[in-house]
Amino acid sequence: MLTVADRVTARPQPGAGKAGQTMDTQSTHRMSTDGPEPSERHSARATVLLWCHRLLRLVVTALAGLGVYHLVLEEFDTHGRLVWGFLLIWVLCAYVLLPQLNRVLARVYVPDYFIGRARTADGLLGDPVNLAVLGTADQLAAALRTAGWTAADPLNPSTGWGITRASLLRRSYPAAPVSPLFVFGRRQDLVFEREVAGSPAQRHHVRFWACPPGWKLPGGFGADLVGAATFDRRVGLSLFTLQVTHKVAERTDEERDLVVAALRSAGAAVHVVRHFTTGYHTRNGGGDAIETDGDLPIVDLRAVAAPEGTSREAPPTGEAQGAAGSTNAESPAGLARAGARVDPARGWSPVERHRSLFGSGTSLDRLVFFSDAVFAIAMTLLVLELILPGDLDPREVDRALAAHLPEFLAYVLSFTVIGTAWMNHHRKFTVIRRYDVRLQWLNLSLLFLIALLPMPTSLLSDYGGRTSPWPVVLYAVVTAGVYITLSLIWRHAWRAGLIAPEVDAELYRYVLHGAWPVPAVFLGSVPVAFVSPELAAYSWLLLVPVLPTARWLRRRNAGLAERESE
Repeated sequence: MLTVADRVTARPQPGAGKAGQTMDTQSTHRMSTDGPEPSERHSARATVLLWCHRLLRLVVTALAGLGVYHLVLEEFDTHGRLVWGFLLIWVLCAYVLLPQLNRVLARVYVPDYFIGRARTADGLLGDPVNLAVLGTADQLAAALRTAGWTAADPLNPSTGWGITRASLLRRSYPAAPVSPLFVFGRRQDLVFEREVAGSPAQRHHVRFWACPPGWKLPGGFGADLVGAATFDRRVGLSLFTLQVTHKVAERTDEERDLVVAALRSAGAAVHVVRHFTTGYHTRNGGGDAIETDGDLPIVDLRAVAAPEGTSREAPPTGEAQGAAGSTNAESPAGLARAGARVDPARGWSPVERHRSLFGSGTSLDRLVFFSDAVFAIAMTLLVLELILPGDLDPREVDRALAAHLPEFLAYVLSFTVIGTAWMNHHRKFTVIRRYDVRLQWLNLSLLFLIALLPMPTSLLSDYGGRTSPWPVVLYAVVTAGVYITLSLIWRHAWRAGLIAPEVDAELYRYVLHGAWPVPAVFLGSVPVAFVSPELAAYSWLLLVPVLPTARWLRRRNAGLAERESE
């Protein structure tokens, strides 16, 4: 007689072949009387933060819908804001409302097991999985490089701006990033591409995902990686979300065969599974028409030798980056960073000696003390707006306090901004051990913004929430500039090797990634201010759920990375 767990294990998963064995085994573990594994238990705190994250997405979606409603019904009768209104409606719909709607519908209607299609970040069905590989990721990467393909850069704000600029200006970017697609619940592990006509607007590209251990394709075929090859023919708008994206060519089989030919030229053996799926015509996650004959080439690279020592390059430590950033370890700047005495008799020019002796050093006391003084003065200037008249009638106290409520709220907001910026600055300079000219200028830029903050605070308390958007815009830009400058200080200190050697690449990224929520929220309120200054000011309250949620996500990702390294 089969137990409940046995029946779950014995029942195959439709459409998943032997992949169902892996999922059913996981189901058995979940249904066993021993309870979940310790790694699967969620603490009460993690559950609360997860719901806060979901609530935040709901609030952002609601605010976006409110903004669209306000624009459509109230702002289109004023000709001066018509262009701004259309632009803002497109941004809110394309990057907030429609993606959220797609996520909800995809969660209901799109299966989460392998069906031979990748999925977009919004959950829509994306490109067809039309390749399988036997072999390691290193062997695959070596074979594609031998065939003249280039590994794509990871997608981040810097590379995203790079591909945008290259596409608009028709400039070459052979390693342009690609948007994420998901198989097995995670984004691609490898991406290779070949640029066409010297512009990333057109390119051949293929994504690969590593298969789970023991996983097999439907039909029982073994595979170590699966891939999706498509050709980007131009840049356009997604049919389903209206986002700016690449439009792919319809005949995906031609791109699949191109990748197979490249791997075959590197010595790979190829076996084609005919009619792995039925041939079909459909649309991918961007709304582009695609077609495939359903065949699946399985590329065997196990006989192809991988280069020795092939591995993913880890970011260098602070000391290594400092050495790389210096033109010469024996240069005056290099010796000054190391704390060595510069000998003027060694033949260096006065410019080099001036830069070495006056532009860098190890004593940070004056820089830190001066910064603390500016922070303190800025906090003191904030409270000057709260002084009440000395000859106030006792019967007018309530009215006077109510009249000063905007000043008090602006004071609390700015005091919080300056206070958290000071703590951020203080913590960073506990591990920054040396300075150079660029670090001094970045720190002065930060102090300029801190000293400037009382002025937009006064404007915000007197005129914020009224018809003019500029008090809210100025305050948001200055506040975002404070936190962006703090991130630039941290980034430069790492790259120039000014940080203590105890700070490794993982810790550097952990601190750097924690800096995005505040400037993101404040800069996101800038376009809203031109529609409704009051709504833009209220949008800053999003920081209340955003900050703890972002902190939880960083800690969770750091914990996952630590467990994977073990």
